[in-house]
Amino acid sequence: MRKSVAFTASIGRRLSLPDWAFYPVAALVLAGMIAFAMSGRAELQGVLVSETRLLAEGEALANLIPGPGTSVVYDFAEGASLARSVATLEAAGHLSAGVGLLAPAVFERAVIGRRIRVSVEMRAADSSLTEARLGYFTTEGHDSGWRAFEISEDYAIYAFEHDISPLTQANNEEWVGVWPDAQGLGRGVYVRRLQVDILPAEPPS
Repeated sequence: MRKSVAFTASIGRRLSLPDWAFYPVAALVLAGMIAFAMSGRAELQGVLVSETRLLAEGEALANLIPGPGTSVVYDFAEGASLARSVATLEAAGHLSAGVGLLAPAVFERAVIGRRIRVSVEMRAADSSLTEARLGYFTTEGHDSGWRAFEISEDYAIYAFEHDISPLTQANNEEWVGVWPDAQGLGRGVYVRRLQVDILPAEPPS
């Protein structure tokens, strides 16, 4: 059995790049991450996809992809993926979906015009980390943005709901993302379960 599965997209140490260089480099890395993820999107091993649910847990969390400023490794002993960020949310959060799961095309199409609930079971890997961010990212400004949650070293489920605009276009770039450390100090979170549910449509009034 593999001992670990790891991907890294750290932008070096924060002080090693001048401010003018960070955004071009981050944009290039993000393009590479998307291309890499796209090349394997048909092989999201172990990820459950149905008409109303996207679910990754256990070894399926090895499908998580790091965006610029983040890294992720699947910890078999923990049964969870350890996600870290070495860039601040302010510097890189608008260029990246953090540590994310790329939604399969069938699910991406299914959420258009629907209300979704994003649920992530996670815990802090560092005692000094008390907040993490979650988001659902589409295109053309229709994403949820980063939602802040207070976390601890005990596992808990954190969730939010978001309406996907009917104007959203499917383009194979839809992500569920975790930003572990908004301050970019390298502190991490363990992600044990990541789930997106399409909620029942409300009957017309």
